[in-house]
Amino acid sequence: RTAYAQPAGGVDALVQLAERYDIEYFVFQKQGAVEELRGLYDNPQGYEQFQYMGSVNEIRIFRIP
Repeated sequence: RTAYAQPAGGVDALVQLAERYDIEYFVFQKQGAVEELRGLYDNPQGYEQFQYMGSVNEIRIFRIP
């Protein structure tokens, strides 16, 4: 599978990247997260653009509908 780096620019940039490349899932851990996406990690259910699927060993898993 193809993997993409976390984009600078926050949640909006992530949504644009997902739309452009037809990305369905976003998986990341707090360590190494770009600063603009820390809010998504800390408040995973607070963003309507993403469906929070759960976490495994501090790794957050999101579906981008």
